[in-house]
Amino acid sequence: MAVDQFDVSLRHAIACEAEVIADRVLKLQDAIPELTAPSLAGIVAKLEMIIGADRDIGDPTDFPWPHIASELPDLDV
Repeated sequence: MAVDQFDVSLRHAIACEAEVIADRVLKLQDAIPELTAPSLAGIVAKLEMIIGADRDIGDPTDFPWPHIASELPDLDV
């Protein structure tokens, strides 16, 4: 079966765009510690971003992630 050149080009374009998006996401995640949360809702949002990021790169069952995640319902805003 011949490889469709359009399909290969499309897959390559999608992969390149995914890399650009991933790079932007990492830059935003790196900026989290520098952000000041102006409210309790802002603190909850920062915690959700931190916990969400770890699901992608680490073991979310390791300390301290379950402990941090357990605080989110306590902070229900």
